[in-house]
Amino acid sequence: MASHEAHLSWGPIKSLSPSLQEVKDAVEANAKKRFTLRPADPWAPEPSSAAGYLIRANQGHSLKVDEAALFRPILLGDADFPGKVVHGTYFAFWKAILESGGLKPMSRGHIHCSDRTPEEGAVSGMRRDAELLVEIDIEASLRDGVTWWRSDNGVILTDGGEGGVLGTKYFKMVTSRTADLGVLWEDGVKVADLPAGLKFRAPGGKRGGGGGGGGGRHTRS
Repeated sequence: MASHEAHLSWGPIKSLSPSLQEVKDAVEANAKKRFTLRPADPWAPEPSSAAGYLIRANQGHSLKVDEAALFRPILLGDADFPGKVVHGTYFAFWKAILESGGLKPMSRGHIHCSDRTPEEGAVSGMRRDAELLVEIDIEASLRDGVTWWRSDNGVILTDGGEGGVLGTKYFKMVTSRTADLGVLWEDGVKVADLPAGLKFRAPGGKRGGGGGGGGGRHTRS
């Protein structure tokens, strides 16, 4: 599937001869609501076959996208302003994040966050095996000019602002989901390091960290 938007009459898809209902069912059944389906021609009557539709990823684009066209901006004073914004990452990537000065979008264009943790029912925006929770002070970052958006499936996104790094000064609270480590970071200030001897487990399919090592990303939502 193309990372931005693909016509369902594209050869490899067309050769599968999916019915319109099969495509709709696949989009609806996706556990993380990653895709949106819409008519290729919004002014024409509703298409009767899958070939008349476009499908796109709601977030996670590896190509540059027009955020204004795809996402809804998050603004101070919004009625549905998130009460909490949390980014999930891993022990193995924490050092790289700190060395880079904060969170970076890396190869997929945006930093992915959620307004809930997995324990609170997060569906998209955070992997369920995330080891560290980085709560972001979104209000302070917005006041400083960092732009945030919400995707159709509820993922909270930012490009990090100027320089492409969402600085550690916006780390409201950093704690572990999987070990009793206490608070590592609070109100933009380091409180503690990861303990020596902590087992680092790079998650499957991940390369590098959010701080700029390895060319990969530290999260996948």
